Amino acid sequence: MALDMYLDSRYMQLIIQVNNLKKEVAKKIVEKEWLSNYVIPEIKYSYILKLGVNESELFLAELNIDKLRRKISIYDEQLKHNNEILENEIDKLIDKEFKNKNNEYILLKKEIESAIEYTQKDKQSNEYIDKLNLLYTDLIIRLCPLININNSILENQLYDILKNSYKDCNLNIMVRLKALCEQNHINQGLEIGDYEYMIKLKNVYENVLEENKSTILKIRTSETFSNKTILKSEILLRRKKDDINEKINEIEVEYSKLLKKLDKIKRKNK
Repeated sequence: MALDMYLDSRYMQLIIQVNNLKKEVAKKIVEKEWLSNYVIPEIKYSYILKLGVNESELFLAELNIDKLRRKISIYDEQLKHNNEILENEIDKLIDKEFKNKNNEYILLKKEIESAIEYTQKDKQSNEYIDKLNLLYTDLIIRLCPLININNSILENQLYDILKNSYKDCNLNIMVRLKALCEQNHINQGLEIGDYEYMIKLKNVYENVLEENKSTILKIRTSETFSNKTILKSEILLRRKKDDINEKINEIEVEYSKLLKKLDKIKRKNK
């Protein structure tokens, strides 16, 4: 009898532990998704709007001077071997060599356009966002296949809808999903099974929890997330812009010198 009572007590503690873990995992999944879908884009595009133009100008200045250095080195090499200088061919070669960098610059410009479009979207109130995250947490507990290992095909399909509606910040669809879950009694009760099954769930939840904690840590220690500090300070923003402009000015001075050097090389070749 004492052994049975001990086993029952241990089993009940396991049930409580597993179901608490499930809720904790759900909260971490929501935190990760919130950071990925809302916080990081907000920081990224805010940063681009305030510093993106400056940084793209610096990127272009660095790109142009690297091209010029390469052009001078090709000229020097051709003259060293007494080869004919074919400027059009050299320009084509440089364009080919710097194709990836040119594409990077194009992407930078597109990101600035995306940032402008992002800021033109309607922003939801804090109250709306709180409701969204609260409802998302409830539906993650019910539908997420990472913590509902026996999901049906329908439940997985509903989860896909849930993910998309959260990304779109669509509270209405999520409200309908919850109603559908309640009507069909989807994962409404506690996780209960035999001892072996509950141990299996515990291991699954602990692994998913650690994976999400690790992802959250990477997000919060990322360069993009750290830009949040700069965005909050006008002093840091001004300092960052001044640093970028100073680098651009230094590059422009060196670029002028290199242009003169190239011109001198060309005149020697005539």
